[in-house]
Amino acid sequence: MKANDFQNNLWTLLSSGISAIFVSVMVFVTVRTIGLAEAGMLSFAAAVGGISQLLVMFSVRPIQSTDINQEYSLNSYLGLRVFSALFASAVVVVFLIISGFELNRIIVIFLVYMIYFIDGFFDLFMGDLQQKGKMRIAGRMRVCAFGICMVVFTVFAVLTKTIIIPLCISCASIFIVYIIWIWFYRRQFKQVRINFDKTIIKKLTIAVLPLLIGTFIYSFLFNSQKYYLNFLVSDESVAIISILILPTSFLSILCSSLFMGAEMTKTAKMFINGQLKQMSRRVNYQFLFAVIISAVFVLCSLTFGIPLLSWVFNNDLSMYQQEFLIITLGGVSFVFLAVLGGVMITMRLQKINLYNIITIAIIAGPISWFLVLQYGILGAAYTSMIIFIPFAVSSFIVYKVSLNRMIK
Repeated sequence: MKANDFQNNLWTLLSSGISAIFVSVMVFVTVRTIGLAEAGMLSFAAAVGGISQLLVMFSVRPIQSTDINQEYSLNSYLGLRVFSALFASAVVVVFLIISGFELNRIIVIFLVYMIYFIDGFFDLFMGDLQQKGKMRIAGRMRVCAFGICMVVFTVFAVLTKTIIIPLCISCASIFIVYIIWIWFYRRQFKQVRINFDKTIIKKLTIAVLPLLIGTFIYSFLFNSQKYYLNFLVSDESVAIISILILPTSFLSILCSSLFMGAEMTKTAKMFINGQLKQMSRRVNYQFLFAVIISAVFVLCSLTFGIPLLSWVFNNDLSMYQQEFLIITLGGVSFVFLAVLGGVMITMRLQKINLYNIITIAIIAGPISWFLVLQYGILGAAYTSMIIFIPFAVSSFIVYKVSLNRMIK
């Protein structure tokens, strides 16, 4: 059992790591082989693709992986996934039509979205494996898919000196890998049929909707620097902020998977069994681990961050030391938000947390737009501190108050 727990956690970390560096590797390859402007375009496309993937996934994974009593079947989740995938694709197509972007940019955005679409659709099967305590299989699946996709993109980017052809082949490769993996582990998904029962889909949609809206707003705020810079400044500025925020993005994805993967499923079992005090102690250990991670992250980033990023991306970033410092300090909040996100989903506090993030977005969103408009990259750097530190503090208060009420 302990061996399986170790493998589950190991492959969760590996799959999170490769998901975190996936876009960064493509941006790195593009900077090195094509140019900074193209890298900015790709980074913006990844931001659009990432937030569109939320619509594909419909925030089902956290609910599915903590559905210990299996209130909904895989077939029901699959029925909702078909609808959400069609809805997400329609939204992306409409966005591209009305965006006014040039054809080249539209093609890049759509191809990057397709990569996220494929990964998001098959994430449903990974959620089922996580629910069954077999996250190691899901982790291997994602590592293999993204690993091959990165290699394919790199090879064809070097050969063609363009990004469209590598993206086309990357889409095909990630789809083929997932199909092979699902077929190989088909015995894990017995009697899979799409369930279009309207009553069940409606009930499931109502259950996930608060989490979906909250996650969508969270993702938009996380990527808001790129959106604002793209519309207000230039592709080069988007590329620069994407590079500066790279360590923070990696930290966010890694911690989200660490505290919202197999660990969240264990916490959910404690909550369902009424072991609230034991759950509270486990969450306290998670916070302690979060403090250690944060300290190591800040120390390493401030010591090696700018020199390492400058070397990797072959651009002198020393002039952005202040911006990088601000982004790093603001990024610490993502570690604690990952812990809070997992436990609040477990406690089914999505609705309360939705009001919380909407309030933050209404207050901080216009301020962030103004800062980017006035100060460019420096203003974009400040957005993470202005948005996510207050959100982390308010989320912690909601968690503690709710937990104390449940214990009493």
